[in-house]
Amino acid sequence: MPLILVGIVVAYSVLKLISVCCSSTANHEVRKHLIRFLVHKAVTVLSSLFTALSIFYMRAVLRPFNCIGDGTDSNGIAYMASSPDIPCIADDAEYAELVSLSTIGLAVYAGCYALISLGLVVEMRSDRPGLGTLAFLGDKYEEEFYYWEMVVVARKLGLMLSFYLFSDSQAWLCGTTVLVVALTVHAAARPYEDPTVDWSDFLTLVANLLILVSGPVFTVLHDTDSGAMFRQTLEFVGAVVMTAAVVMAGVAQRHVWVAVRQKDGDDYKVRVVRARVLEAKERVAALEHQLENAVAVDAELERRKEEEGIFKPELAQTLEGVLENAIDTSAPEDDAAGRASKSVRKAEMQVFKNPMLAND
Repeated sequence: MPLILVGIVVAYSVLKLISVCCSSTANHEVRKHLIRFLVHKAVTVLSSLFTALSIFYMRAVLRPFNCIGDGTDSNGIAYMASSPDIPCIADDAEYAELVSLSTIGLAVYAGCYALISLGLVVEMRSDRPGLGTLAFLGDKYEEEFYYWEMVVVARKLGLMLSFYLFSDSQAWLCGTTVLVVALTVHAAARPYEDPTVDWSDFLTLVANLLILVSGPVFTVLHDTDSGAMFRQTLEFVGAVVMTAAVVMAGVAQRHVWVAVRQKDGDDYKVRVVRARVLEAKERVAALEHQLENAVAVDAELERRKEEEGIFKPELAQTLEGVLENAIDTSAPEDDAAGRASKSVRKAEMQVFKNPMLAND
């Protein structure tokens, strides 16, 4: 499969070069700057191959480190999973040579990964529009997430390594960790320009996580009646999420295809930016309306506070007068008991007016 993909890309590149060189309607500027054109296309092709073939390359490079025991060796020696006749011991010359080659391969891949990442940073910081020769790697992401293709490559490699270098529960645990981290980071970043692509990638990660979690569940509960309902529920949820991911992927692909095929004279990214500007203006208008409502509510609360501040003294004076009239008419002054009762009630009224007097 990797060789077929490489052959298709190489054949397309050769045919494209022939059409540019031989066609009478070819762009004059392309012919004039043929070397620059070839370098640009070569970088595009190589970067595409790097992202597409990383998993296959790493699987081939890491073969000497994928060792398993057959259970028949009394010394506990493990053998390469890809070549069971080669023992995974440093004293074996053939195995030592494979390890050396794998180390070189890992160093080369790390260098390519760092070089492409550095190229993205340099192109982003340059005065040239877009990402220059590396535009293919970042044209579908938001500008601040121009590097996200390398994050996707790291995610795929992490998931592959989890099951290639580990087994059983360790593999499930590592794979689940990779997917949980990837899902959390994607939900926080939402790096794609098209929201439908964001949703498609999000649902794909959720579906992968459900599939990964379902494996241990089915292994543990496969022969228990108590887990039947849970397994059926998990199967149903997984089927729904996978269906939603497939449908959303189709919607995203159709949306992007329709947007790219529009013949209105503007580039796809220009239309995307204009749509974002309109969305931003609508958002600003909504926030301004929300701010006006908040200011109006605040003004109404202040007005009510002022009215309450004016009303409270008047209410206190009214209550004070009513209490005094009630005390004056409650008992005659010529009666000693009445005068004492009146004094007590006046004292109570003073306490009502000033609660601090109650402590005295």
